[in-house]
Amino acid sequence: MLTLGQSILLWRSHRGLSQQQLAEKARLSRPNLSAIESGKRDVTLGTLRILAAALEVRPGVLADGEAPGERTQRPLTRDLMERLAKAVAHERRHEGGDEQLVSDLALITRDRRDTRSGAPSSRRSGVRAANTAWLRLKARCTPAELESLIRRVDEQARQ
Repeated sequence: MLTLGQSILLWRSHRGLSQQQLAEKARLSRPNLSAIESGKRDVTLGTLRILAAALEVRPGVLADGEAPGERTQRPLTRDLMERLAKAVAHERRHEGGDEQLVSDLALITRDRRDTRSGAPSSRRSGVRAANTAWLRLKARCTPAELESLIRRVDEQARQ
């Protein structure tokens, strides 16, 4: 389950909004929204309702830590995990509604390889993108599924 701040961040990202855009839509300051998303600030029920309205979701969705698309996602079968891993490892397009999953998995596996090889740190926006990708993956997959996916990508990349 996601924290309230993580849920807000994922819904904001899903809606294609920057922090500034959501802050303006919800009539909050951007630093205040940043503190909420990072878990450094608690929210009142009124603020929760305002943010939910700005994100076009029910307040309970945010409070329950529900990620975008969580109810409509298909289960990760072995076959699907193999196809996803091949798409990521061989940088091929995967179709079937899992494009975001493939994109996130590619970003974090590439980031892990760069870290292992001693490549210099990514720019700040790259780090944010990787953190958001990890968050989306953790919301979508169980820890065992995520570990299996990463292992499968590594195995496919070695072939």
